[in-house]
Amino acid sequence: MITPEVGMGATMCVGSDRYPATIIEVEFNADGLVKTIAVQEDSAKTIGGKWPNLDYEYHPNPKGNIVYYSMRKTGRFKQKGWPLRSPGGRIGIGHRRYYQDPSF
Repeated sequence: MITPEVGMGATMCVGSDRYPATIIEVEFNADGLVKTIAVQEDSAKTIGGKWPNLDYEYHPNPKGNIVYYSMRKTGRFKQKGWPLRSPGGRIGIGHRRYYQDPSF
């Protein structure tokens, strides 16, 4: 597992959709393990390719939504307020990706 750091890229997962973000805060517990992270939604701009394989350029968005995630007993981050067993509220650390499922 990648240890999150401020400035690192992230991908917020909402159903089958993906939204790029930047980690803006990392909080550690008394044992030095990551307890919570805060991410801010980035901007995504299409730079080429053809649907569904579009290429994007990502930029930090100082006005983007801020979302908080906490480390759960499963060893994964889950959006604060989401039940542990719910399928949503996940995040990928270390990469950015934008994708909106056209079937909805």
